[in-house]
Amino acid sequence: MRSSLKYIALVIIALLLAAGATFYYVSIYFPGKEAQLTMTSIKNSKPAVDALYTGQYDIAETNLRALIEQAPTKSERARLQVLLMATLFDAGKDSANAEAASIAYNLVNDYSVPAWIRATAYNTLARVVYAHINDVSFYKTYFNKPPFDVYLGTSGTNQARMWDAYFALFKASDEIYPTSMAEYSIAGYYFMLLVTNSPIQQTREEVAALMQKYVAEGDTRDDRVSQAPGVAISLYAPYTLILNQLIRAQATALSNKILKNHPAEESETAYIKVKTVAEYVQSTGVDMNNPKIQAVLFTWRFAYADFLMTIFGSDRADDIKTVLAPFGTLTSTSVINFLEKGGVGGIQNLPATNEIRIKALKLANVSPEFKAFLTRMGVKF
Repeated sequence: MRSSLKYIALVIIALLLAAGATFYYVSIYFPGKEAQLTMTSIKNSKPAVDALYTGQYDIAETNLRALIEQAPTKSERARLQVLLMATLFDAGKDSANAEAASIAYNLVNDYSVPAWIRATAYNTLARVVYAHINDVSFYKTYFNKPPFDVYLGTSGTNQARMWDAYFALFKASDEIYPTSMAEYSIAGYYFMLLVTNSPIQQTREEVAALMQKYVAEGDTRDDRVSQAPGVAISLYAPYTLILNQLIRAQATALSNKILKNHPAEESETAYIKVKTVAEYVQSTGVDMNNPKIQAVLFTWRFAYADFLMTIFGSDRADDIKTVLAPFGTLTSTSVINFLEKGGVGGIQNLPATNEIRIKALKLANVSPEFKAFLTRMGVKF
């Protein structure tokens, strides 16, 4: 009898395992109607996403509006609305900005919207704020209602107040649904404070420790999220995947340098990973000539070369030359315009005491191609 019961128990366990396996495979290979419709919507949104990332905002807007009307679920509708919000803000028209801000308010205040989508909305808004970092009136005009109205800094320069808003948006995002983008960007904010010698309450060592904390947390996050049963999608555009790693590398290198608790090789590995991720992105068929992607990669080249010069000096001169060589043929106005945001493309306009300018001139003494680029930009030697 005991043997029979044991046999029955094993059969039940086997059936349960089989049932679980069946459900797993059904959910993956034979998704329900909701998942099928979501997969179709995601597939149909690709042309709109491609148009957004290549600056064809009218096409992206038209496609996204049509898809939103047909969205099979509230979650998918919200995902598409975040893309429309980004499109309208990137288009840069006053009427478009007003509608984009309205979409943002509705999304972040609707707690029935999945947390990851609300967090993505916050991340997108932080990027928008960065694009207008020198224009506090932009924030006052479009972000003057809760919860955004309290994020703008109350003291310091207008740019410092915008940086406060940038930081607060990523912090809010991180509290809703932690992502590597938010956590690396928070570390990047602290990096910015240190390299610009901005007034801070903590010591440099305390800020560096915070940078390492957020980088470590960002390293644990998954870049994909479930949009429906059996349907996983990437949280980030190709450009953002690369940018995240650049921000991570810069925060890693500076914090390691200050705290001296990790070898320089770890910092260099972080910079090399930017190139590795870019190569992965390219392998997926993404057009790497996209100005945003190229701007990130050229910024990486400058940052990596500066790291090599600062840490290893002339011993790595050949590597510095190799990294900076593509600057010799950089003439794209679109790429250079993006580079100006980070200072690399506008060095000729920076004062002689500016740290970025000083670093650039040192690198120009090593790399003839980089010197030629700076000369074309109007830098006098």
